[in-house]
Amino acid sequence: MLMLAHALSGVKPTRTLTFVATTGEEYGKLGALHYAERRRAEGTLGDIEFLVNLDSVTWGPNMKINTADDKLMGLIEDIDRELGLEGTPVRDGRDGFQLDAAPFRESGARAVYVNSTGYSIEYLWHRPEDTPEKVPADCVEIWFRLFEEFTRKLLSA
Repeated sequence: MLMLAHALSGVKPTRTLTFVATTGEEYGKLGALHYAERRRAEGTLGDIEFLVNLDSVTWGPNMKINTADDKLMGLIEDIDRELGLEGTPVRDGRDGFQLDAAPFRESGARAVYVNSTGYSIEYLWHRPEDTPEKVPADCVEIWFRLFEEFTRKLLSA
């Protein structure tokens, strides 16, 4: 997410772009619940147009896309083809509002939840031995290139 923020730092979008890193998903989505409640109290929850939840995007080159939005899925597939990325974005069948995105369902936003698959690796589950050198760099590049372009297109639409 920080890579995306840096890459987009010079963009002058017509929409506001907010990056939110929540915490406590494993303990009942504490961070996401807090942020959604704050937006609700401020009266800005309904201002959210798009929600992209990046979760575990380094488990393989195939991006698993959860969205009920055919246009957003089509955009992701088009970008993947244009960039010629390794792996294939695969629709996973859920609506995009799972886990940390769930508290934002009532916002009316169009949601995309992303994780990945393809490598038979021991998944990184927040353990001391989950060190940076164990993260597949190719997977980082795939999701970054795909979602940098996706975000640019959403910002210019």
